[in-house]
Amino acid sequence: MSTCGNYTLGEDCPCRASVAEKRTMCRAMSHWQALRRAQARPEELVPLDDRELSPHVYLLSLAPRLDESRFVYCGAVLAELVGRDPTGQTVKSALPTHMAEQMVEFLKGAVQYQQPLADAGSQLGGDGSEILYRNVMMPMIGPGGRVDQVFGAFSYRSVDCRL
Repeated sequence: MSTCGNYTLGEDCPCRASVAEKRTMCRAMSHWQALRRAQARPEELVPLDDRELSPHVYLLSLAPRLDESRFVYCGAVLAELVGRDPTGQTVKSALPTHMAEQMVEFLKGAVQYQQPLADAGSQLGGDGSEILYRNVMMPMIGPGGRVDQVFGAFSYRSVDCRL
């Protein structure tokens, strides 16, 4: 069995990638599994006691129109990228348009399939740097068996690609 921070990644761990490469995403997935097993609500557990993971996580309260879903909690990493703390704001008002549109598309899948969805990619930063990111969205099923919140984790790094 391998470990990822304080978490033991057993056979039931959904993260099959290299622990070193995707440590934040694996830790988030392990935390999500623990939430589900305990049938706990994530708002009871954020901000997290895990100082290494906490800056990366966010919690969305879903709205009928997914672009109107609100950030209930947002760690420092995503807030730093968008330039402000989006807590209390909707996805469409808190994030740049292209980022909001992409997040909504992944939210649709996480809600429809009631399974985590991960995204990795790149985008051009305002300063000409390339931003490499990873995002995982994990649905939280509320009363009535309906996904009403999404627990997520986001990480990124900038690569200077200017000539």
